[in-house]
Amino acid sequence: MKAGLYAIRWFLRAADFAPIALKAMVSLVLDRVNPRSAVRKQKRVSNVPVDVYAASLGRRLREETNHPIIVLLHGGNYGPLVCRRWMMASIARNLQKLGCSVIVPEVDATNSEDMETIVRDLKSVLAWVGLHAAEIYGDAEDVYVMGHGFGAYLALLLTVQSAAVQSRDDFRLSHPEDDIRFPEVVLPNGLTEARIYAPDVDNLNIKGLVLLAPISDTQKYLEWESVQGVTSLSPMRQILGRSCLFHSPAHLLFAARSVLTVEYLPSNILIVHGACDNVVRASQSEMLHELLIGAGMQRTQKSFHPGLGHIDLLTGLDDAGPSKTSPVLNDVMAFIKSSL
Repeated sequence: MKAGLYAIRWFLRAADFAPIALKAMVSLVLDRVNPRSAVRKQKRVSNVPVDVYAASLGRRLREETNHPIIVLLHGGNYGPLVCRRWMMASIARNLQKLGCSVIVPEVDATNSEDMETIVRDLKSVLAWVGLHAAEIYGDAEDVYVMGHGFGAYLALLLTVQSAAVQSRDDFRLSHPEDDIRFPEVVLPNGLTEARIYAPDVDNLNIKGLVLLAPISDTQKYLEWESVQGVTSLSPMRQILGRSCLFHSPAHLLFAARSVLTVEYLPSNILIVHGACDNVVRASQSEMLHELLIGAGMQRTQKSFHPGLGHIDLLTGLDDAGPSKTSPVLNDVMAFIKSSL
């Protein structure tokens, strides 16, 4: 009985997300009717479909080319509904109107079991952003990666994996295995075997992460799905692969805690979570915040909103705009302005 109720709730997530997708669809249809008013440009970057929303603050201001760039990573599934980049159109437009250039890549996790391929695609998009920032009226030194749910998880994994492995390699260079001066530092097996995905793709220095309801501990997340009885409905087990701990930012941070060089992480991190989130529990963000602060990331901010659920964070970005206020949007824009 309980499992059946959880399954119904899982399917209802699509209904919660549907208004956001519908609003995006209407805006894109209007673009087709009046192409001159279109603010979205479509590109392909290393075979990854990408939507580009250049900052729209007037011609003179845009030509200053110093606007922050937000790479927006959409979620994976909202119940049975598979999220696509076009569904983020109204959210991207709101951020665009507030002076940000927004890039929305297609995160197609449903057609690939290989997390390495997903990370490679995202790194390729970020490398493109660094090279073409001026073309979208943005600043290559002012790039933020923002994601929701699975998208926030990808943003986190992308940066934590690289920082943990680079820190491990630095430690090995300065402390050979036969060096007995540091017997208290033992590298865990998980960190010893971890590697950076797509090392051949140039890294872009990311200024900040905006993590909305992030999955930080993959093991606990999969256990929570099991408790809800939706493991067979959710694609997360398949996406994460058999060795989910290798793809767990929390486990990587904990394993690297003795050797982590925090300079390898983005200097600014914002974590936003709804206290009533029953998809990704708020404890995921609480633990992540503690790990980052413990690692020395003192510029990590967290914002927890009582009464808000998982989709409410997206709704807060979607319904707000230049003439409206939203606690979630206020968090995001205040964070970006404080990071300048």
